[in-house]
Amino acid sequence: MPEPESNPAVQQIEAHLLVVENDFRARFAAASTYENLMTERARVLGKEGSFTEVLRLMGSVPAERKREFGERINAFRAQVETAYADRVKALSSSLPQ
Repeated sequence: MPEPESNPAVQQIEAHLLVVENDFRARFAAASTYENLMTERARVLGKEGSFTEVLRLMGSVPAERKREFGERINAFRAQVETAYADRVKALSSSLPQ
């Protein structure tokens, strides 16, 4: 069994990513208009968004762990962008022709 993480910044990042990941998919799915979806995307990736909070914590991550967390954060951002694009397609396909 792995040892519990002792660095508070790493613990915060891991906890925050878990919460944001569980939350953004439901918020994107619940967005019924493009405007709602843009608002939800901003809540995650925007200047004051929950993902931006994670980026701020990266400065406190030990140097030997920065690459690992950088890769995880980049992968997470890609997941958000993909989910956003998929929802945009779904919303546009539901518009009357």
